[in-house]
Amino acid sequence: MNSIAPITSRVPYHTVPGNHEIEGGTFKAYRSRFWMPASNDALYHSINVGNAHFSMISSEMYFAISEYGLLMMPEQFAWLEEDLAAVDRTKTPWLVLMLHRPMVSALARKRSTGTSQRGSTRPAWVVRAAL
Repeated sequence: MNSIAPITSRVPYHTVPGNHEIEGGTFKAYRSRFWMPASNDALYHSINVGNAHFSMISSEMYFAISEYGLLMMPEQFAWLEEDLAAVDRTKTPWLVLMLHRPMVSALARKRSTGTSQRGSTRPAWVVRAAL
């Protein structure tokens, strides 16, 4: 963290937890190092920048059975519904969802079906939308 301090101490940034932050399902180091504008230990939050609304959620909750994992998912889902419903789309037409893991993975499909998504009609931006 010291190597990025010269930048992070001067430039606003937002984070989402990733697979290296799970730490037995507690996200303890992540929660103590990163303060985001939310009351949920920074695991999900949102911010408006210009005419875009950024919602940042934890994709890692699926991989931990704990108060910060699967047990928190209903709370995060309810928060996301309320967060998106509160956006005035006439003033803020762009919605951006940010999370650590991709929403679509060609690798997962290859593992489950034995085939690749190469040659798929799905545009590449859909596969990489969450990165």
